[in-house]
Formats: sequence, C-alpha cells, structure tokens
Amino acid sequence: MGDTDLSRKQVQRDDYLRELAARPNFALQKWRKLRKGEDTVVVTYMTLYYRVDFAKIFYKTAAQRRRPENVIHITNVHDADTPGCTQTVTRRG
Repeated sequence: MGDTDLSRKQVQRDDYLRELAARPNFALQKWRKLRKGEDTVVVTYMTLYYRVDFAKIFYKTAAQRRRPENVIHITNVHDADTPGCTQTVTRRG
C-alpha cells in the first residue's frame, strides 16, 4: 500500500511538472518553489513541447531570477561563531 501511494504521488508531481512545461508563464511564476532537479525536468519537457531554442531562452530567463536560499540556524550555544547570535542577544538586552 505504501508503494502505491508513493507511485501515485510521483505521477501527480510529474503531471504538475508537465503542466508547468506546457505553460511557460505559469512555470516562471512557480520556478523558485521547485525542488532540486525539478527545474531540469521542466526544461526537458519544455524542449519537447516548444523546441530547444525556446527552452534555452526560458531557462536563461528563469535562472536570472534568484532562488532564495532559506537557512535557519537553531542552536542553544551562545558564541561569536553563531550567525546573528550576538546581534540578537544585544538587541534584546
């Protein structure tokens, strides 16, 4: 039963990536939220739908939009090497 659910989820995600490839404007809006490697899948499908030249232009345009790198540091250690630790403590008093 677990394998079936996983496969179903994979198929649904692949369908979503195909939809993005078929709708470049929508893909550009969702580009930052793609998981690692999914951008390559979208561009591959887009190549099949719109040819190589269009896919290259799309990829260059999408790549210029920076993907935010969300990094969260959780620690109970107070030292100068912890990013933001001294600033946070100083501001709070």
